[in-house]
Amino acid sequence: MSTTAAQIKSPVRPAKPQIRPVERRSARSQLSRAGLGYALAVLAIAVGFKVSEGYFLTAESGLGYALGIIGGSLMLALLLYPLRKRYRVMRFLGPVSIWFKTHMFLGVLGPILILYHASFKMGSTNSSVAMVCMLMVAGSGVIGRYLYGKIHNGLYGRRMSLEELRGEAASDQQSNGSGLGLLPGLMTELERLEKDLMEPESGVLVALNPFLAGLRARLMQWRFGRTANALIAKLSMERAIVAQHAPNLKIAALRYGERRLQAARRVAQFQLFEKAFSLWHVLHFPIFLMMVLTAIVHVIAVHMY
Repeated sequence: MSTTAAQIKSPVRPAKPQIRPVERRSARSQLSRAGLGYALAVLAIAVGFKVSEGYFLTAESGLGYALGIIGGSLMLALLLYPLRKRYRVMRFLGPVSIWFKTHMFLGVLGPILILYHASFKMGSTNSSVAMVCMLMVAGSGVIGRYLYGKIHNGLYGRRMSLEELRGEAASDQQSNGSGLGLLPGLMTELERLEKDLMEPESGVLVALNPFLAGLRARLMQWRFGRTANALIAKLSMERAIVAQHAPNLKIAALRYGERRLQAARRVAQFQLFEKAFSLWHVLHFPIFLMMVLTAIVHVIAVHMY
């Protein structure tokens, strides 16, 4: 049996580029801890909402008042992270990574305390505006955490690069050991689909919705599978060696096409998530400043009237 026929009979899977095992395990444990933290936060909100029906806390005095002061102070302390990251003179405060974790923790704890302070209800106009602004900041923080995790190895890990992902995609392109050279036109079609996926057409939905890249990758895998099956069926009638190994050749083609298109999808999604994260950075800080301003107005109004 020729070397080419042997390759078809026992298709070799391309070696999958791996993220460092330690980084992958660390990212998973960090995501698990983040998931546990969110679950506890949701539980605290659910319990607080139930307790608020009994009017055990009041915003004007006692524990409810204290929770408002503490929660507001924690929200103001969120500024320490960007200040520590931007100004080297503040290095004595500790590593940026520690402040990043603290920033995310305070961004969850502070709003919860303020919700308890307000008994999970809207009050006067100024307090309602302050509450809405705080919830916008908290929601924006959750979105930012999600986007951050998409362009880093874990929530607190090393930032990935586009070159890194393009290198993985190139590695998949070079590892064609499955005898697919017997299928003229198939590799050309795959390269065309890859290019379309990594360089999507301009448009609002494509530019702003990274999830669309995943749907497009699935659609392209389906299209590639149809092309491969049709081509193999056609060549099976023309070449005996293709007819003899058609089942294995189909499996090899579909596996190889799936790996390359998934690598292209990661490149496309990374570019889109990176753009979304940059846009989030532009919007998040003004929302935070608006929250601080409305909170100051609320405190002044409460103590003067």
